[in-house]
Amino acid sequence: MTLPKSYANIKLPSGDTLHRRFRFTELTATPGFFSQRALLLGADGDGTVEPAEADLSLNFSLGYTCHDTLYFVEGEDGQLEESVLDQGNRASTLQVFVEDFNAHHERLIPPGFRRTPVFWDWVDLDWYRTRGEPDRLQQESHDSADQTVVFRPDPAAMVRASDVVYYGVDSLDVPEALEPFAARGLPLSARTLTGVNPYSLPTLFETQVEGLPLAANYTVRNVRMRLHVAPNTTVSFTSLAQLEALGFTAEQLGSRTRRRYDFSNIGHGNEYLIFTGEAKPSFRLPALKAKVYCGPARKVAHQYGNERVVFPAGVFAENARAYGAIQRAVEEAKSRAGLLFPRISYDPVSTKFLFLFPDNDSLNLFFVCDDRLAERMGYGPTNRITNYSISAAVRDTSSTVLAETLSKALVFDAGMCLVTLDGANSNDTFGTDDYAMTTLWPTASGTSFRMSEKFSRTTCLSTLEGVPGQQHLVQLKFNISTLKKDSVKIPISLPISFSVEGTLEGTL
Repeated sequence: MTLPKSYANIKLPSGDTLHRRFRFTELTATPGFFSQRALLLGADGDGTVEPAEADLSLNFSLGYTCHDTLYFVEGEDGQLEESVLDQGNRASTLQVFVEDFNAHHERLIPPGFRRTPVFWDWVDLDWYRTRGEPDRLQQESHDSADQTVVFRPDPAAMVRASDVVYYGVDSLDVPEALEPFAARGLPLSARTLTGVNPYSLPTLFETQVEGLPLAANYTVRNVRMRLHVAPNTTVSFTSLAQLEALGFTAEQLGSRTRRRYDFSNIGHGNEYLIFTGEAKPSFRLPALKAKVYCGPARKVAHQYGNERVVFPAGVFAENARAYGAIQRAVEEAKSRAGLLFPRISYDPVSTKFLFLFPDNDSLNLFFVCDDRLAERMGYGPTNRITNYSISAAVRDTSSTVLAETLSKALVFDAGMCLVTLDGANSNDTFGTDDYAMTTLWPTASGTSFRMSEKFSRTTCLSTLEGVPGQQHLVQLKFNISTLKKDSVKIPISLPISFSVEGTLEGTL
């Protein structure tokens, strides 16, 4: 703050000093719940907060830890064992292998998940050509975050545009002509993902079709297989010959691990990774002793992408409305992550928020969130909610009562505050070097600090400097601190802003 320079000490013509002393006659400090957060909490604000700024947005994310047995199946003896897709030393067409592969892993979806861990589809390199040259950048990953935005190019649209080339049918003349090829395409759980190809392999894959231009036959020969791997998943193949038949080169695969060729998605987040074969696949797979395994890439916790729950103005304090906002955010997050759990509910009788997790001994889902969100749902002080977390009843209260409660928590936690003059020393105040001016105590309501009426020390302004560029003003700075153990003085630090108002009086 600043004061007129005429209030500073002055030297009289006689040589004596005229000391002009000052003291606080009134001083109050109030946490900013009733100003910056008043509109947010539904209380009467001062009109300085715009409605768009009043929404409270809190972070959360979903995740899980798992065991090796996440994708295991029950064996004949009742014990869990690694699930194996075995080609069984039998020859197979590429389409039949892809169908068997996709169906096998669709059956491995663990309780709590909604999408297959791994699947195949196909693309045509001509979709990714610019001026006759193949593009280096092709689709590398995808999720279901926004179904309104399609990839460029969109595989499904490209197939429909060239249905005569791929299948010898014309869906413009016969709209249902592509239905049989869609039925043999992707597994059901993968069809909501963006940028996938929902159709089966071209029936004209290795056929030189009479009557079709050479360019069309060239297009069919540029088919490549794509392997899609879910987050925190590894799919392993035992046979190099099988992968080469699918269009993967030995240089592309690298060396084997545990006598297997692994395709892993170990990154965080929601996205499937896509591995595209560099060579043309074979229409028929030879008889091979080849097996395919699926398992978690890591046993440590996997965490999906960060999400946010937004509480519009006045909603955060009311249980029913807060539950609606939280539930919508959780459902959207589950859809993006490919999860069916956790499910959240609210019991108005017990006033408790409840999380339901899947019954799966190989999987431990968790919900990790902002401390304030955990506290709001009755799970504080922990912010990691699991199947073993127990919630407490949360009082359904008005916004004004909540504002008062939050203020009281901050005020009573701080306790007594000491107001000192910056830059002035004290010789008679034990435990502090600064000059003690007054003390602030919690008010009866507990929503603010107020100066003690019994204590206000006077001080002089003789050592203060003027304000640069303003010759008639002097700087005046006060510190507000709390006293902790052994009378250690520390600056008051609140997680929100607070206002200080008071009156400083002096003598001329």
